[in-house]
Amino acid sequence: MADVRESIHVIGAGPAGLAAAIELARAGRPVSVHDRNADVGLRFRGDFQGFQNWIWEKDSREVLESLDLRTNFSFVPFRAMTAYLGDGRRFAIRSERPIFYLIRRGNTPGALDHGLKQQALAAGASFCFNDASPRIDNGWVIDATGPKTANILARGMVFRTRHPDACIGVVDDALAPGGYAYFLACGGRATLATCTFGDFPNIGVYFDRALARFKKLADFDIRRPKWFSGFGNFAIQSELAGPGRTLHVGESAGFQDYLWGFGLHLAILSGHLAARSIIENRSYEELCRLHLLPLLRISLVNRWLFPWLVRLRLPGQLRATETDPWHFVRFLHGQYRPTPLKRLLYPLALRSLRRWPKDRLRLGGQSVIEWARDCKPGAPG
Repeated sequence: MADVRESIHVIGAGPAGLAAAIELARAGRPVSVHDRNADVGLRFRGDFQGFQNWIWEKDSREVLESLDLRTNFSFVPFRAMTAYLGDGRRFAIRSERPIFYLIRRGNTPGALDHGLKQQALAAGASFCFNDASPRIDNGWVIDATGPKTANILARGMVFRTRHPDACIGVVDDALAPGGYAYFLACGGRATLATCTFGDFPNIGVYFDRALARFKKLADFDIRRPKWFSGFGNFAIQSELAGPGRTLHVGESAGFQDYLWGFGLHLAILSGHLAARSIIENRSYEELCRLHLLPLLRISLVNRWLFPWLVRLRLPGQLRATETDPWHFVRFLHGQYRPTPLKRLLYPLALRSLRRWPKDRLRLGGQSVIEWARDCKPGAPG
């Protein structure tokens, strides 16, 4: 049984760790958040990300409210986007339901990280920054330190622009092997990036190609550019609770959407579940098996089927979207429904994941992880 007076230490101030801290502090538990950086969100410089809106029947805003989280950060609904395939075909997508919500990352007002930090402080959580290795003698530990290996790699640029609000996505292996490249503009800011699932050593080449392609497609101006890089980890772990009453959340546990790399909803939900497991004296592993593991398994099968999805299904689904404003979100939502076929394919998909070389791939003299961490926001090239 958990002692309500016992200290709870959250290591890592990303969305997963902050969601756990908010839930615990609101329940009256003494919780401290430790992070190696001087503030939340310092890995980012206002880059845009998408909070997907097709996983659950409920709208994502309602899902956050059900977790008792306020959207005290920019949360802009996007109901339109333009999609291009590798052969040049263009599709204009319109949706009555938001396809995704655009958020900003960073430590400035309006950013997701800043907003969650303010909610944690208001609830009574304390923060210990510049604290990479906190000394913890007793109590619970929630490990939210992020991915330990890499099987998703992103390279991008944030900048100011006069281009009107827009969302453009390209699915083309010439720009992003196994993934996609995207251009997001909102309120005079923009993010352009390539998100790859293979051939990591040539990430710079793919980004240059993506930049050239989007300049032809959108003809935008670039002012005050800053470069960024990032990596993601997908895994299905058998042990989510480590020794010393440690619970792994977010990408520390491999919670990521392996189909698209939109993992914020899984990170936040895992932090919430870890907090509830402590508050309610319930098994964290059991909560994850109930609420997260089915999504992870389907996500893995979707990734394994990605080449087939792009070649055979995506073009027809995109065409149907141009006349049916609900079709695209329904199509994406359907990819996350459990079916007998996906259950049958899961062992094969899992075997392919275990063969992935992960952080053994190298860029120059560094591992992928070292390269992404050393490539600070704002560094040229």
